[in-house]
Amino acid sequence: MLARTRTLARTLLHARSCCIQKKSLTGYPPHLVDAHGDVPAGDFCLIENFLSKEEQFLLLTAALRKLDANETVTYRKRRKTAQVTHDPSSENLLSAFHSDEFYRFENGHYDGVIRHYREMHVTAWPLVTDIESQDITLDGILRKLLNFFPVDPVQTHILHLASEGEILPHVDNTSASGTYILGVSLGATRMMRVESVDSGHGSFDVLLPSGSVYVQKDLVRYGYRHAILKNGTFKGIPVAGGPRLSVMMRDMLSTNITDNRSSLRPDR
Repeated sequence: MLARTRTLARTLLHARSCCIQKKSLTGYPPHLVDAHGDVPAGDFCLIENFLSKEEQFLLLTAALRKLDANETVTYRKRRKTAQVTHDPSSENLLSAFHSDEFYRFENGHYDGVIRHYREMHVTAWPLVTDIESQDITLDGILRKLLNFFPVDPVQTHILHLASEGEILPHVDNTSASGTYILGVSLGATRMMRVESVDSGHGSFDVLLPSGSVYVQKDLVRYGYRHAILKNGTFKGIPVAGGPRLSVMMRDMLSTNITDNRSSLRPDR
């Protein structure tokens, strides 16, 4: 119990140092970043183990339920006849996913960047009271994430990649959102490759384990290409694919503002 308390304290301290409200992002575990050049100071931050296993399971379940409700009756019936069994405290979150054939993945995104995926914007979350506890609630997790952002509004987006899914190298669209993007990784550990548009600045690879949170802003968002690799090698160690779901939050452009704090409200 004492060790867990100390770990939580270190995580919260790191989170505060990474907080967007400081306008400058700093810090990442060196064992999760492989830099081939400079990592832009002040525009990238990574926090390992930001969410506990129980929090990860709850957030993943809510996101999967949201996506599942948007699929055809055929796929919903398939999943109903093949229930998954997962221990929320398990170290392996992958058992919370169905096999890929039970989901209706899109083969390609309209802009060609994402392959084998499901996605949607979230304005309200589904009820998950059946798996919440007194200490761990969906609202509590979302507020914990929203604490990174200094102002409203925030747009929330969920993206589920199949085991062979990937995001090809791209630069974020400046017209789509504001300064910051936060990503929560859930499921299989994947590798993110970040390459400068200007070859003189090099690149860096980031390992994204389940429960980690990364934040990017300014130069890293709009001066670097980002990709989530299907597989690869990180510091000489192979990184395989696997199902991955990310919850992403972005601040919105002032010209496009609609209050998205309603995303804290469950569906009724």
